[in-house]
Amino acid sequence: MKNSLTTRRCFYGETYDTLGMTIDSLKYYFFLSLLHNNLTKFGIEIESTVVIADTASGINKSSQMFNTNIDQIGIDRLIYCKRIKKHFNLPINFILMSDLFDSEKINERIRLVESVGNNDPKVIELLSKTVLKNKIKQEQDTGFRYGFEAIATGTLFDIKIGPPREKYYDQAAKIICKKLKLNQLQSIYLTPTFPLAQDFSYFLMHPEIEEYGLTPYKAGSNQMQDFRIILNTTTIENVKHLIEGTHLTTNPNLPNPVLDLLFIADMANNLKNKDDNFPVYKKDIYLNIKKLKDLTINKIDKLLIEIGNI
Repeated sequence: MKNSLTTRRCFYGETYDTLGMTIDSLKYYFFLSLLHNNLTKFGIEIESTVVIADTASGINKSSQMFNTNIDQIGIDRLIYCKRIKKHFNLPINFILMSDLFDSEKINERIRLVESVGNNDPKVIELLSKTVLKNKIKQEQDTGFRYGFEAIATGTLFDIKIGPPREKYYDQAAKIICKKLKLNQLQSIYLTPTFPLAQDFSYFLMHPEIEEYGLTPYKAGSNQMQDFRIILNTTTIENVKHLIEGTHLTTNPNLPNPVLDLLFIADMANNLKNKDDNFPVYKKDIYLNIKKLKDLTINKIDKLLIEIGNI
C-alpha cells in the first residue's frame, strides 16, 4: 500500500455530452499516463486518476442532454474507459465523480469552497472566464456550482492536467485555498483543442477559441461536432476529409489540430509498446503540410480501427 503522506496524486477531470467520446479525451488519458510512468521512474510514488464528472454533467445541461439518462452515459463511459486502460496499458484509474463525492467529508469541502467563493467578487469574476461567453448566464443561474465543485475536487489532489482555460479555475482555487489554509494545486495545461476543416478566417471570427480552443471532452462544444473526431462515430472517410480540409501554415505558433492528432496517435503507440517517451517532433514537420496530413491520416485511421475493436 502506498503511503498517503508521500504519494503524489495527479488527476484529470472531464464532463461529457450525449454525442460520444472525442479523440481529444484520449490526449489527456495518454498524457497523464506517460507523465505517471515518467514520475515513477524518478522514484516518486504517484496515483493518477481520471474523474468522469457525471454529477457535474447534469448541472449545465445543453439542449441535446434533456430527456437523456446522464447517469447511464457516465456509467457507460466509465466501462469504456476501463477497456481503453487495459488495451493501452494505462497506469491510471478511472472513477465517477458521484463515487468520489460519496462522503460527507468532500461534501463539507464543497460547502466551504462555495461559502468562501460566493463572498469574494474576484473568485466570481474568474469563474465567469472559465466558459465561453455564450455560457456565462448558464453558470450564473446555477450559482457557479460547477466551478465550485471543480475547485473542491482539485483540493483532493496535488497535480492537475487540463486544457488552457482551466487556469481561471486554478486562480480562483488559489484564492479560496489560501483562505481555507489548504495546499495549492499544481497544474499542467495541454495545448488547445481546435476544430478540423477550418481556415484561419474561423479563428479571426472566434478569437476566444483561437486562444483557448473548444472544450476537449465535449463533442458538441460550440456546436462544432461535425468538425471533430468522435470515437466509434466519425468514419475513416470523414477523418480523411476533415484532415485534408484543415488549413495549415508552416508557422508553428498558429493553430495546428492535425499535429495534435499525430501526437495522440504516437502517444497511443508508445503506451501500447510500453515506451514511456513523449513524442517529440523536429521543426521541419511544419514545413511539408501534405506529408504531415498524410502521415496523420494513416496513423489516426489505424488508431480508430484499433479503438473500434476494443
